This record gives sequence, structure tokens and C-alpha cells, in this order.
Amino acid sequence: MKNQSFRFLWIGQSSANLGDVFYIVGIISVLYTLTESPFALALVPFINMFGRFISGMISPWLLNRFPLKTLLVYSQVCKTALLVVLSIMLIFETTSGLFIILMFVGSIAFLDGWAAPASHAMLPRLVPKEQLVKANSFFSIVSETVNLGGWALGGVAVALTSGQFVIFGTVGLYIIATLMMFGIYDPTPFRKKEMEGKRSSELTEGWQIIWRNPLFRSLHVIIIFEAIANVVWIASILYIFVSEVLGQTEAWWGYINTAFFLGMIIGGVICSRFVRGISTTVAYSVFIRH
Repeated sequence: MKNQSFRFLWIGQSSANLGDVFYIVGIISVLYTLTESPFALALVPFINMFGRFISGMISPWLLNRFPLKTLLVYSQVCKTALLVVLSIMLIFETTSGLFIILMFVGSIAFLDGWAAPASHAMLPRLVPKEQLVKANSFFSIVSETVNLGGWALGGVAVALTSGQFVIFGTVGLYIIATLMMFGIYDPTPFRKKEMEGKRSSELTEGWQIIWRNPLFRSLHVIIIFEAIANVVWIASILYIFVSEVLGQTEAWWGYINTAFFLGMIIGGVICSRFVRGISTTVAYSVFIRH
């Protein structure tokens, strides 16, 4: 996996993912200082998730009509521009409105919604077929490591400086990600995919498959409810608990979030180690987990 474009892809995506964690940590800290409202804190990851959801809904339409590199570059350039404007507004205190801050959060999440599928679709084009499994594993490990360390580092950075400074520092990570995306060379020529029938069918095709399959439908209902619960737990309840009940700094919020992601990684390792036993009792395992 010595392909230079593959190196640009994973470095750029890792920088972007780390920046995403840092700026969310900074935004939550800023909003807590401004409002001291658990509801306001819960809105940040909720708006972030909702923006990604809407973007994910239209991503098939974009992936069929634009080159993958173009989507990655434009997504990161626009995200960087929005974060520069937001950081300047916060540093110079030209805005303290909850609605304006959440509007920036939703816009950045919307732009990021098609970056993940585009980067994963780009991966098979940059590495040989026999190395694809290794490349996917490496990509996944790097992504989980970034999530693992990002919350802890972000919490420590907020505790030592301020939420505004962390958001401004995230601009540097976004700039690195943008430069890496520009350096990617996609060897596969782009061919615009024309869909037969209604244009809306390409947006609903995947959802129709999920809805028609009872297993897929049940799993996605679980995922939706779990995502909503995690939004409230991570942002609203946990941040307030650390600050007011434990009387600790934002660093401990980062430590607890890191422990959560570490548990996910350990769980993944256990599942891969005992895959044969779990595969025969999948439904029971899911029930026990919830």
C-alpha cells in the first residue's frame, strides 16, 4: 500500500475526522458557557446527525453525477471556509446566537455527509484488489484511533485553552485535509450514470431494499433509536454530569468519551475473535447488547 494517492486519502480523511471531533467539542464548550442549558448542548450532536442524514439521503444522486475526488475536494473546501467564518465570529464575539451557531453546525455536517461514502468508494480505486482487505482494515483502525484520541485530546485542549481556540485550531486540520484531497489521483475515468425511470428512484432504492427486508428494517430501527439516545447521553447528560456533579474540567468529559470508544474497539476485537459463536446467535447477541 505504497500508493501516494492512498496515503493522501487516509491522511486527509483522518485530519478531517479529527477536526470534526475537535470542533464539536469546542462548540459544546462554547454553548455551555453561553447558555448553561443541557437542551442547547443536546442540539449540537442532534443537528450534526440530522445534517449528515439529509446529506446521506442525496449522496446517491451526487455520487452518480460527480467524480469522487470532486466531491471530496468541494466538501472539504466548503467545510474549511465555513469553519473559518465561524471561528472568526466566535473569537471576536460578533455572534452569541444559538441559532446561528447551530446553522453552521448543520451546514458543516451536511457538507460532510457525502465525504464518507465518497472516500470509501475511492478506496478500491487506489489499491490493488489483493490488498483491499488490508487497506480497509488499516482505514478502519486509523478512523477508530482518531475517534479514540480525539475526544480526550479535545477535552484536554478545551480545559487548557477555550472552546473558541479549539475551533480556530481545527481550521489547521481542515486545511491539511483539503491539501491532501487535492493531491489524490483517481485512475478510474468518471462516467456519469444515467438512471432509468424517475430520478427519485435512485434516492429511494436503498431504502426500499431495507423496508422490504424485515431483518434490515428491524436493525435500522434499532440503529435510529440508539443514535438518538447516544446524542443525549454524550452531549447533554455527560457534559453536565462531569461539570456540575463531579466538579471536574472538560478534560474528564474527553476521558469518559475515550473510554466509550475504547470499549467499542475492545468489543469489536472480541467479536472478531469469537466470530463463529456470535454468528450462530446473532439475534441473541443483539438482544443482550441492548
